[in-house]
Amino acid sequence: MSDNGTEFARLMAMTFKIQEKFLDAGDLEKALGLLTEEEMKVLGMLQVGLARLIQPKRREMAKQWVKCGYKYWNDIVLKGLEEGKKVVYFFFTHSPEIYYAMDLIPICVEYQSVTGALAWANGAEDGIDRIEAEGFPSHLCSTQKATMGYLLMNKVPKPDIIVKPVGACDASNMAYQWMAETTDAKFIPIDTPYAMDAKSFEYYAREFRKVVTRLEEITGQKLDPERLREVVEYSNEAYEYLLETLELRKTVPCPDPGFSHISAAGVMLTSVGHPEGISYFKTCRDIAKNNMERGLGVVPEGMEEIRTIWTNVPILFDISIYEWMEEELGAVHLFDALDWFFTQPIDTSNTETTIRGLAERSFNWPMHRQGLGYADTWIDDFVWLAKEYRADCAIFGGHMACKHSWAMNKLLSDALKERAGIPSLRFDMDIADKRFTSIADIKAKMTEFVKTVRESKRRSHG
Repeated sequence: MSDNGTEFARLMAMTFKIQEKFLDAGDLEKALGLLTEEEMKVLGMLQVGLARLIQPKRREMAKQWVKCGYKYWNDIVLKGLEEGKKVVYFFFTHSPEIYYAMDLIPICVEYQSVTGALAWANGAEDGIDRIEAEGFPSHLCSTQKATMGYLLMNKVPKPDIIVKPVGACDASNMAYQWMAETTDAKFIPIDTPYAMDAKSFEYYAREFRKVVTRLEEITGQKLDPERLREVVEYSNEAYEYLLETLELRKTVPCPDPGFSHISAAGVMLTSVGHPEGISYFKTCRDIAKNNMERGLGVVPEGMEEIRTIWTNVPILFDISIYEWMEEELGAVHLFDALDWFFTQPIDTSNTETTIRGLAERSFNWPMHRQGLGYADTWIDDFVWLAKEYRADCAIFGGHMACKHSWAMNKLLSDALKERAGIPSLRFDMDIADKRFTSIADIKAKMTEFVKTVRESKRRSHG
């Protein structure tokens, strides 16, 4: 382990442990007395907004979220490195079940970067600045740049293997190639078709199957069918709870706090395939179901709810904004382009059906599905969401690196207006770097927009 960067994982494990102590204590002063001297030093690094997770509305789901985070960084990453397990870096458009089944350490490049951005006061800015100092353009994606910079700083583990579906984002393909060349990792690309039809999926499923073959060749170990079944059945159970929650989210007022949506993608990339992932999604389902049965929403009582869909990526450098939306604007986050998880549980009757199911899940993964080729899929998906979930408006937080989404956002906003009858707000931002557009500027834009939407809604009902 001494030859592989562990600083980031060690700090992140402590970050989640500190949050766990605060959530268990339920009192800031009491929690401070529980922290070790080393944890007190790390406490100063954390975003102040994380303290809001102890509020009753999100406390129980936050407890499960931090358990997932601590288990991942401490037990899977750090202990795995101590045991000499191989590290797999992978792109966020597929989930880690195969890697867990082969006893590897899966690290999603984008999740690693974003977790620093959402947890620490200075985000992952040191990693971003380090790679830009090498000459990498500032307009490339921060969710890859932070990890790339940390590799140069020896703060994160170097990968032995890198797996990359090559659809959705051309710039990320080059970033992953750079990481492979810089670290001498074995590079496994998954060739990706342009369309979303049945023929294209069959091609993708064959390419996805080759990943297992290459992993077996590189690691010298065979995929254990029973272990794969066990992991994917854990994953299926988590998905079943999520699908129930998505159905409950249709209720007006929305019974499902925005925090559950924002943290879901991270749990998908780290904890599906483990009991902790099941506990997280079950807790979210239970909270939404209980609220629905009691007729409760997540905005303050007496405030008219404004239902928003985010047609690009969410803001992840300050996740307290979703509580602010609920409490101050009376607006709820229903969906964004990173939490489109509508695929069904996987048939685990044999190894081939299981791998095919994982391929189908990846093929329809958020952003992979919408960003694969034609704009029609993205547009049709969000028009359907707007109608099915009775959205009042759309918000396009345009990540500066997602050039493909900027190219089609006018088509999307026009379609939402014409086919779903809702207006759209557009602004530029960086998903993981607060320096690009400040949270104050974003809140100002959102405040005026939601006010206008609410006034328009009242006039139409008047």
